[in-house]
Amino acid sequence: MNNTSLGNVALPIKCLRSVAEEWTNYHYLNPTLVTAIAVLSLILGVLSTLANGLVLAAVFKTPSLRTKTNFFLTSLALTDLSMGLFICPLFFFGALKWPYHVRFPVFGMVLDFLIMQTLIGSTLNLCAISYDRHIAVKSPLLYTVIMTDKKCVSIITTIWVASTGLSALSFMDSSYEERPTVYIIPALAVPVPSITFMSYCYWKIYKVVLRQKKQIKANSPSAFVNNDDTTVVQNRGNDSARLKKERKATTTVAMIVGTFILCWLPNTLVSILHFFITKSYKCNAYTFGEFWLLSLPISFLNSLLDPLIYVLRNREFKFAIKALFLRSSTRISHLEK
Repeated sequence: MNNTSLGNVALPIKCLRSVAEEWTNYHYLNPTLVTAIAVLSLILGVLSTLANGLVLAAVFKTPSLRTKTNFFLTSLALTDLSMGLFICPLFFFGALKWPYHVRFPVFGMVLDFLIMQTLIGSTLNLCAISYDRHIAVKSPLLYTVIMTDKKCVSIITTIWVASTGLSALSFMDSSYEERPTVYIIPALAVPVPSITFMSYCYWKIYKVVLRQKKQIKANSPSAFVNNDDTTVVQNRGNDSARLKKERKATTTVAMIVGTFILCWLPNTLVSILHFFITKSYKCNAYTFGEFWLLSLPISFLNSLLDPLIYVLRNREFKFAIKALFLRSSTRISHLEK
C-alpha cells in the first residue's frame, strides 16, 4: 500500500479523533438534561406504541373502518408504531451514550436508517392520504373507480420500498463528518417536493369546497313544497351530508399533515444547518449535533399525536377502541369466573 492510500485511510480516522476531542472539550448539554431527553423519548415511545397499536387493532377488528382512506392511515400508523417500538428505545440507549455516532458508528448508522425511514415513510404516506382526499372531494362519483383496492396496495407498497431504499443511504459512510451529507437527503430531497404536492392538493380541495358551499346555498330547499320536490330535497340533503362527512375527513387529514410539519420542522432545520455549517467548518459538527439531539423528542411526539387525532376526530375509531376494551374486560371477567 502506497503513502497516498495510507493517507486516505488516516484522514477519516484523524477527523473522527478530532471530533471526539471536540465533543469532550465542548459538551454543551448537561448530562442531567441528556438523561431527561432519553427518558422522555422512552416514555413517548411507550405511549406511541400503545396508541398506534390500538388504532391498528381497531381497523383489524372493525370492518366498517376498512376504507381506502384508512388503508393509508393504517400505513402511517405502522410507521408511527415503528417509531415507538424501535426508534425511541434505541434512541434512549444512544442518548445515554452520547455522542453515540462517534462512540458506536454502526449503531449510529442503524438508528439514522430507522429515523430516515420513518421521516420519508411518513411524508410519502401523507402525500398519498392528501391525494386520496383530493380525489374524494373533487371527483366523488369517480372515487371508487380511480382509487381501487389494487391501486391503494400499489401506492402503499411503493411508499415502503422507496422509503427503505432512500434510507439505506445512511449506510453510505460511517464517518461522523460525512453524516450531515446523509441527513440532507431526507431533510430536503423528500419533504420539500412532498409538502409542495400536499399544499397543491389542499389548495384544490379548498376551491372545490367553496364551490360546493355556493351550490348548496343556491339550491336551498326552502322553496320546495310538493311531494316530488320533497324527494329532491331529501336527495340534496343526503348529498350535503356526504359532502360534510368528506370535508370533515379532509380536515382531519389536514390536521395530521400540519402536526407532522410542526413536529419535524425543528429537526429538519437543524439537519439543513448541520449540513451547511459542517461543509464550511470541517470537524466542527458537535454544536448542531447537540441541537439535533434536542429536536428529536419533538419529532417523536408526532407519532403519539397522530392516533390521538384519529380517535378525537373520528367517532367510528372512538367506538371501535371502546369495543376493544369492552371485549378485553369481558374476557378477563370470564377467566376470573
